[in-house]
Amino acid sequence: MAGIQKNYNTDILIVGSGPGATAFLNELLKKKRYSVIVAEKGKKNVNWGKSTEQRCRNIYRENGSFPKSIEGVIYYRHNGLGGTLEISCANGVKASKTDIAKIGIDIEDEMAEVEKELGITPLPDSHVGDNAAIMISAAQDLGFQMNPMPKFIDFDKCTACAKCESLCPNGAKWSSKKLLASHEAEGRFMLLDGLKIEEIVIEKGVARYALGTTDNGPVKIEARAFVLAGGALGSSVILQKSGIKAGSNFFLDLYTVVYGKNKKFQNERDLPMPAFYHHPDDAFLISPYLDPELWIALRHRKMSGWLNGENIDGLMIKMKDEPSGSVNPDGTINKSVTEKDKKTMKTGIDIAREILIKSGTREENIIVTSPRGAHPGGVAAVGKVVDENLKVMNVDNMYVSDSSVFPESLGKPPIVAIMALSKKLAKSFQLAQ
Repeated sequence: MAGIQKNYNTDILIVGSGPGATAFLNELLKKKRYSVIVAEKGKKNVNWGKSTEQRCRNIYRENGSFPKSIEGVIYYRHNGLGGTLEISCANGVKASKTDIAKIGIDIEDEMAEVEKELGITPLPDSHVGDNAAIMISAAQDLGFQMNPMPKFIDFDKCTACAKCESLCPNGAKWSSKKLLASHEAEGRFMLLDGLKIEEIVIEKGVARYALGTTDNGPVKIEARAFVLAGGALGSSVILQKSGIKAGSNFFLDLYTVVYGKNKKFQNERDLPMPAFYHHPDDAFLISPYLDPELWIALRHRKMSGWLNGENIDGLMIKMKDEPSGSVNPDGTINKSVTEKDKKTMKTGIDIAREILIKSGTREENIIVTSPRGAHPGGVAAVGKVVDENLKVMNVDNMYVSDSSVFPESLGKPPIVAIMALSKKLAKSFQLAQ
């Protein structure tokens, strides 16, 4: 890359600022031995808008529309400081023993530490909305046990405004962005925001420097070690441009929502995903959910036909989809819904229909959305691209610590598992002499 505008030198370069990056940095700083740069392509001070509608549009819609796979599957991402954790529903679900066995890295202790550090607790009855309570009760009556969702929310601060996915306005949700700001204010690392890392230059099996771009021109960062934690969509592209074979084995954690129009339902949105039914074979979970954009549209009466009315709420089916897609070097993705995915999704949809009907919804007043994706991963899986220490194979000083390393979808929110893996990496981390 010609015409370098800025040159930096550090012990460790962390790419990304989401849950994996934050957990690694926070644990690493306990050693107080290293100089660290965090490179984040999102900018620190962004005005996402004052209203929920403005924030949803600006956060989720790239160039005015949702990003899609080449095959047309919509997916969500957040190119901002703090990563996707900032727009999550704050679900603190742990990986199962089966999940951990497939990853091949024991993170039980680290998950317990994450739970404590984030203050994860089951959502209390006081924050279960009226509509959710109706659906939860109906599920229980049918024998589908719904347990309170563990959340990294301070419920003393939470007003149940249901704006978790459009950046928590009350400071109730645990925040990567806040932790980074605290460490930065103390001078414990350097944050370079608005910097998109393009590639890591590797020479004779050793990563030497990173090349990136900013609004002001190209940047070069020399480091003794590199940790990619920019999420599966970002890390995969960097790996491929750096000459590492990655990008296949891609999953999206597909989900759909089954909506019902029911006179028992109130017209306001409940706090999302307050409880969940976990299918015995670990293939999917079901949870009360009303998409924030649909909620906004209903409030403004911007819908037509079936949705042009009131008393609407739904149940999300979040499933473990097949890792059959790919992320390409140019950042585009290939991802379709396989026949196995469709079969798994149908099982969940049928259960959701039962619950809605038991809630008092008529069959003709039920619709099902098309599948979407929310938790991309798998593109740098343990055993394929990285080893059990999360080190890129055949590269001495380059690591990946985000959802890229999962061999397959967890079928559940992955934040706790991602942070636990990063903590594990940081605990044993040593720079080569």
